[in-house]
Amino acid sequence: MRKKCLTLVCFIILMSLPVFFHSVEGSSIYTMTLNVTGNINSVSFTASGTATVDDSVFPGTVTNTVTYSNIPAGWHPLIGLITIINTWKCPINPPAKNLDMVTGGNFSASRTLTIKDSGGTTLGTMTLTGYVTKLTPTSYQAVVTITGSYSGPTNPTSATGYQMNLHQVATGMITGSFIQTVSTPGDSLQVLADTTYTYTGGSTLPQDEISHLRIDSISFVGSTLSWTGAGWYDYEIVGGVAIPVDKFGLLAPYIGLASTIIVAAVAATVYVKRIERRKVREI
Repeated sequence: MRKKCLTLVCFIILMSLPVFFHSVEGSSIYTMTLNVTGNINSVSFTASGTATVDDSVFPGTVTNTVTYSNIPAGWHPLIGLITIINTWKCPINPPAKNLDMVTGGNFSASRTLTIKDSGGTTLGTMTLTGYVTKLTPTSYQAVVTITGSYSGPTNPTSATGYQMNLHQVATGMITGSFIQTVSTPGDSLQVLADTTYTYTGGSTLPQDEISHLRIDSISFVGSTLSWTGAGWYDYEIVGGVAIPVDKFGLLAPYIGLASTIIVAAVAATVYVKRIERRKVREI
């Protein structure tokens, strides 16, 4: 009888596992193809590449590879790095939402960049515009145009990530801003970015958020710019104090599994005792 009891408990636990792992079911690698047309310093160019997000880990793994047809004189692709779409599908700290969740995967974007040296002198301005189209549940396409002028160092060695503050200004419109640092042998440049995302349908941000992008490695070989990093969405910081994480929400799946096990064990024990009592009465 005890064996039957154990079998019953195991069966109930196994039946509960799909519910327990629902939060990670469907996680995958999402791919966005990128097509770029540009004109910097009155020189036209094109570029194409791929961006990916792996949301099976937190923070999500982000990669980006873009190959340029030619590089305009007096400019370098690290200055005005095309990251306007890179965190679109990165994992979230609930109840934060990523761009894909809010927009349904289809949105337009516009970003203005102002590049300054460490002394505050403006070295250039650029504008990036484009749109993202969701093709399948795991594949997207982005078309981006970048225009502008630049007259500063052309030998950058690295670029940092950033934290973009996101704000829902109206239905179908989100704005964001950040400052990114680009290092050169003789100076550290500041890239000031202001971004607007627009979309139809979808939903809205539950509150102000931060889109995090961390760049771990970056290289420019030949005409190809590649970098890897991480991205995620979190709460906005208000008054210097981070809004608390919904700890109960994060622990809910574990609490549910533990409750299922306890209920199953109690039910099986009661069942066994009843059977044993019947046998005693029959004797």
